[in-house]
Amino acid sequence: MKKLHLLEEIDDVVINEVVVDKENNFAVSNLISSLIKSEWDIVDLYNTMLITLQDKNAPDVESVIEENISNHYIHIGQLEKVLQSYNVFADDIDDGKELASEE
Repeated sequence: MKKLHLLEEIDDVVINEVVVDKENNFAVSNLISSLIKSEWDIVDLYNTMLITLQDKNAPDVESVIEENISNHYIHIGQLEKVLQSYNVFADDIDDGKELASEE
């Protein structure tokens, strides 16, 4: 767990001895979160299309769709990792994964 120290004079945050502008990080964090949501929306759309294609017996298209889904999961992971640099609460994502695996 990271220690946070508030700097009284500038209201910034020190994370691993790096001063971070809270207001800028909040804006970047929101943008990254929006990208993550968009990626999940795309995955949902691809999954819907995959279900439809399975009824149409189009295995060549299905494999392309499955590859795209896999790529979007990679993008989601990358964005979540970047989010952890801008949002101190994003580390809780990993904690949640650990809790889920324990249950």
